Amino acid sequence: MKEYILNEINDANIEEVIKNNKLEHGTIFKITELRDNWEDHYVKEVFNDLEVLVPPKEQNTFDLYLYSSEKPNEYGHLVGSICDDFDYKIVAKADKDQNVNIKIYREEYDVNRINPKLFEFESMKEDMYSKDTFQNGFWEKNTEFSKLIPGYEDIDDKNNLNKIGDFEFTSPIPTTSAIST
Repeated sequence: MKEYILNEINDANIEEVIKNNKLEHGTIFKITELRDNWEDHYVKEVFNDLEVLVPPKEQNTFDLYLYSSEKPNEYGHLVGSICDDFDYKIVAKADKDQNVNIKIYREEYDVNRINPKLFEFESMKEDMYSKDTFQNGFWEKNTEFSKLIPGYEDIDDKNNLNKIGDFEFTSPIPTTSAIST
């Protein structure tokens, strides 16, 4: 793949990307001979629009680059955002043996402003609601796929659960203020 790219696209920026990355697979769009004159404004719009396709930095699943032959130093690597403005964030990691680690980060409350008597209620003594959990900022659970979907194992004729390999994902749930902006 690398040789093909180097032969088809003669660009120092792309050569640098190829030199610094594995590039075992991917997609390249080379746009030439446009009917309209693409001023820098339009290229900048495409660059900004592509940013929404890049997953958050925590996931790091793929990289996206945009280069313009007209302005070779203006664009480049599109960087995913770090999602640090959230009420909740779920991070799940699964291994090939069907074990799943789930962390739920909680940022919705300022623990110091909560009346300490709240944590004395019996229901608040459960691990996921305890004062320690709030102070740590997350609640963690280790389980297995089959326990996440009770009863599915009984009807899983095609053994689909065992076909799920290892993976990791992060899903932030933005704060209400982040949604409205």
